[in-house]
Amino acid sequence: MAFGSPSSTTGILNPTPQAEVDRLLQAGGAARGVVTGSRHDMSDGDRSVRTRVHVRVRARLPQGALGPETSVTAWVNWKVAVLLEPGLEVPVEIDRSTGSVTGLVTGQLAEELASRSKEAKQRHRGYDVETGLEGITGVPSVMREVFAAPSPTVPADGGLGVEHPLLAPIEGVSLVQAEAQRRGQR
Repeated sequence: MAFGSPSSTTGILNPTPQAEVDRLLQAGGAARGVVTGSRHDMSDGDRSVRTRVHVRVRARLPQGALGPETSVTAWVNWKVAVLLEPGLEVPVEIDRSTGSVTGLVTGQLAEELASRSKEAKQRHRGYDVETGLEGITGVPSVMREVFAAPSPTVPADGGLGVEHPLLAPIEGVSLVQAEAQRRGQR
């Protein structure tokens, strides 16, 4: 994707109107930038609660200009990591004297991408374990349910039919006799 200076919002996936970009630049807080490339440190199937991302980004500047491409590293949720793609506009911290991006505003970025959770799961298949307080405190009750469930009963013939070769007596003891003996030992 090519970006020029000055540029239009062509090529930006979710462009903020230039008047708002200019207002943010004058306000002194978070500004807007455009991702030109990114990679994350997760392996296939890994869904880390926090993972490191390496992002190349250019700040959006007054009059539609873009600042120099800057590489920044940040720690984000795995869903955010897989949704960072070229052309995505993201909240950034910038050095207003040079127009260079100095970091991502990760909290705001996570909020902006929260509605795309389902898309993140489709892009990066795998599983995640809830390690927050709710996940940890819920484990004992889940384990109780698993171990408290009654054992399934198996039909005497195993559902195979009494003539099935797998049900032939072993050392003269049939499955029915073994089950009766087992029940008698309780």
